[in-house]
Amino acid sequence: MDFNADQMRKDALIPEGRYKFRVKDAREKRSAAGNDMINLKLGLSVEGRNVFLWDSLILTPKMFWKIEHFCEATGLNEALANGRLMAQDCLDKEGYLDIVQKIDSQTGVLDNQVKDYAMPELEAKNDDIIPFDEDIPNFA
Repeated sequence: MDFNADQMRKDALIPEGRYKFRVKDAREKRSAAGNDMINLKLGLSVEGRNVFLWDSLILTPKMFWKIEHFCEATGLNEALANGRLMAQDCLDKEGYLDIVQKIDSQTGVLDNQVKDYAMPELEAKNDDIIPFDEDIPNFA
């Protein structure tokens, strides 16, 4: 069997863009540097296939923006206001995220990464999302 490993890895990547996600699993952990964090397993439907991505919300001043955006995108504003986010709060939450393709600093391989969490008003690339048609008049 002949194949091009680099091309196979590249073909498995999700195209960059905005996607709807659901949190499938969330675990509280401590980073190697000793910071509290939540590891997230995110489920997406991309071009008819189910895809899982992993992301981490790390509690540091430098990375707090990502926690804030995650909470806003998933409706966890109360957890944000109270200053307490637990892994179980994240389970089954839905929202939108932006995916980019970047070289993994540890492996040196091109990989998908969560760039940011976003509000749903911008179009997502999921197959099951129906785009908003601005030409339809409001009859209300």
